[in-house]
Amino acid sequence: MTKGDGAAPRRRVLIVDDEPGMRYMARRVFQDRFDVVEAEHGEAALRILEEQSFHFAVVDVRLPGLSGLELLTRIKLLRPEIDVIVMTGSSADPDEVLEDSIRRKAFFFLRKPFPVSVLETLADRIVEIQAAREALDRQMRRLERDLEAARKFQRRLLPAPTFEESGVRIVSHHIASERLSGDFYDYWRLPGGEIAVLIADVMGHGPTAAMATGIIKSQLQRSLAESPDPAEALIQLEQELMRSQINGFVTAFLLVFGKDDVRYCGAGHPAVLGFTKTGAAFELTSNGIPVNTGFAQPERFTQSHARAEGDRFFLFTDGYTEGANGSDAMFGEAPEEGGPSPLLACVSGEIPKGAALEAVLTEVERAWVAHTGSRQSDDDRAVIGIEVS
Repeated sequence: MTKGDGAAPRRRVLIVDDEPGMRYMARRVFQDRFDVVEAEHGEAALRILEEQSFHFAVVDVRLPGLSGLELLTRIKLLRPEIDVIVMTGSSADPDEVLEDSIRRKAFFFLRKPFPVSVLETLADRIVEIQAAREALDRQMRRLERDLEAARKFQRRLLPAPTFEESGVRIVSHHIASERLSGDFYDYWRLPGGEIAVLIADVMGHGPTAAMATGIIKSQLQRSLAESPDPAEALIQLEQELMRSQINGFVTAFLLVFGKDDVRYCGAGHPAVLGFTKTGAAFELTSNGIPVNTGFAQPERFTQSHARAEGDRFFLFTDGYTEGANGSDAMFGEAPEEGGPSPLLACVSGEIPKGAALEAVLTEVERAWVAHTGSRQSDDDRAVIGIEVS
């Protein structure tokens, strides 16, 4: 069968030995199964390696000029994927040569003379290992393609960064990690004209967390369309996650902006920071445990906050609140010595300036980066700013 007929390409081996007899023996061993290239010394081998690729090499320790061990080091620097079998016929300090070969990442060490079958067996073993490595690489590439498709799908679930309707203006800022994340948020108009806002964090990362975000979005939109009650919607979400066999838990904060009030229910999520038109701070706190599929279903209650013109609300995922500095102090946690958290101090400092929502969110990101410094995590982080008119 020819290569064009679908046969796998032959693997290639480089033989480096200054003894013609050894090169001849090695060529006889390999030529039926491999493409064989020979070099008489290390410098010639390096020139060949600069222009050609090989799967493995057989290198004698005693070479004119560049030694076999020096060549081994150069091969591993130039082509780290090449496995190298080292041979020696010297009886001087074989243990020292063996140790040096291992340190330089040789695949195997042989002392001459050796049976031809040993070289054949080593070649078979190299082929097996490389085939397994190549299969793993292919699988990893397929997995990465699948994960990238899932990341794109997950990010398409997020709303546009700005929204304004029914006297509610919303701005969001999202920093995406390279991983599939459980962080999720959404905002949308309900059939009765009220505005729903959700921020949530699914336990863990990966495909299960990504799949859960899709279920969360569709289930909450269905529930709130039927009855704009945040607590009831979270209870129904819990039931849907159980039916879908999504194990684990979800922290969430769900708000519904009505004409005269803001109804909300929290499930183990960080509190919502609020500010009146005059700059007075308040919090909407979580009043329930996370949405979960492993414990008894808790009672959940919808709370209410009077809606007032000029009120502002800020919601965060734990990528912001749990960002830590070199002393392990978190961005959303008040210091032991007292005073506000760096997050609250940042937002509170911007409100009296009359800063636009966009400016506040930009300052939050700047302050988070300054707080975490070199310890920045690869977790997603999201913040939502809401202003009521």
